[in-house]
Amino acid sequence: EKVKKAYEEYDFAVIYHAVHNFCAIELSSFYMDFAKDVVYIEHADHKDRRSMQTVFYETLLALVKLIAPILPHTADEMWSHFTFVSEKSVQLTDMPETRDIPNAKETEAKFDSFMKLRDDVLKALETARNEKIIGKSSVASLTLYPNEEAKALLSSIKEDVKQLFIVSELAIGGTEAEAPEDAQTFETGKIVVAQAEGETCERCRMVSKEIGQDADHPELCPRCAGIVKTYYQI
Repeated sequence: EKVKKAYEEYDFAVIYHAVHNFCAIELSSFYMDFAKDVVYIEHADHKDRRSMQTVFYETLLALVKLIAPILPHTADEMWSHFTFVSEKSVQLTDMPETRDIPNAKETEAKFDSFMKLRDDVLKALETARNEKIIGKSSVASLTLYPNEEAKALLSSIKEDVKQLFIVSELAIGGTEAEAPEDAQTFETGKIVVAQAEGETCERCRMVSKEIGQDADHPELCPRCAGIVKTYYQI
């Protein structure tokens, strides 16, 4: 809606900033950052992997159409790599239509609340990295002592929150008052960051105490060992 309205008003700066910010923040810094753990690790027909591929497809198709009027050569070059379209040029297509999604306002509000919590987690991880407690965030163990609002938010999320934070371990502690003295304090609560215990899986690069349990793949965590044995065993 924002980009199409800007085209009608010849406000090309708004188009540039809207597309750029979406690609840099929502896509690169968030969605694709945690999605790669599913897309790279799960087997080809896994439901979550196929769902994310659908998101990639829908998003890329819309973005190429949206930039076509101001970046025609780049858009057509990208379009030439699409094997799933009938039109020979993106210039022969229409702008993507906006869609009404049920409970969109509620979903956006929930997403904004989660991103506030995620920002605090990222700050805590960065501090722990600077203090040499951890290296990459993927080897971290998080213990959250959330305030009431953040606790309710976490309990309402059905997805794997550990994956959304891209850490090896995640635990929800008690109240903020019960957090240890070394906990970092934020608006959404208190956070303790530590090095996760165990070894690093050579496939997903997450730390697990269960690595070595599978005799056929002692270098892999149980999740990766199961995927390899079931879908990729030679």
